Amino acid sequence: MPQARCNCGAITVEAASAPKDPILCYCSNCQRSSAGLCSVNYIFQKPDVQIHDPSGALRSYRDGDTRSGNVLTRQFCGVCGSPVSTLLSDDSPIIVIKAGLFDGPLPEPIDEVWTESKAAWMKIVKQERGERAMLS
Repeated sequence: MPQARCNCGAITVEAASAPKDPILCYCSNCQRSSAGLCSVNYIFQKPDVQIHDPSGALRSYRDGDTRSGNVLTRQFCGVCGSPVSTLLSDDSPIIVIKAGLFDGPLPEPIDEVWTESKAAWMKIVKQERGERAMLS
């Protein structure tokens, strides 16, 4: 099982399969919660992910100030502050796991959402040899 962790290691995440097909979200809430230009996310079915929190560090808050009007539950480590997951609703079969928790190279994103909030100057730039991608 692929494993991921928050920055301090208090919270670990196990996925039934290797994460793939990241999605970039540019909504202002994801920008604030990630302290960046976007949130990089993996979408999983809830039964395919286990979040381990032996010390009780996992915190959550209900984010109702969304442009979509949906109330999301954002989960993060209360020790180091790393974003961990987003729950779309209590009855949704989906859990969004933050890609930065996983070590290793990040696959190329397959989609972008809320692009109207994307910085106009941001684009994905690939080097000639395809050695790595970087945001600029």
